[in-house]
Amino acid sequence: MSWRLAGANNRELGRSAQVYPDLLRCVEDAVAVIAGIARTQALLALNHVTGLWVWRLDLDERPVAVAARGHQRRRECEYSLSRFLAAVPDAAAPDVHAHPRTSRRGRVGVLGGTGAA
Repeated sequence: MSWRLAGANNRELGRSAQVYPDLLRCVEDAVAVIAGIARTQALLALNHVTGLWVWRLDLDERPVAVAARGHQRRRECEYSLSRFLAAVPDAAAPDVHAHPRTSRRGRVGVLGGTGAA
């Protein structure tokens, strides 16, 4: 389970840097990112395998958010990061409601709702 932040046009701006074992932990970390966005540190890096630029945000020395996709130019990556950072303060606390969904393996999963989750 992971969270993502989408813009008004539903385009993904960024996502969690990790996968969580359960919904509660996912929501807790999404709320922590919203509350601690001013304390985050950004890292931009060129992936030498793909040739694409990506960004990552760390909060208290722990990766918490990553770029939704890679970018061909550093300035595009910087812009992507700026859009994510601008959207986080306006993100509502996750509005989470469970929707049972069968996964490929036949297990039931839980999907997040709107906002940053």
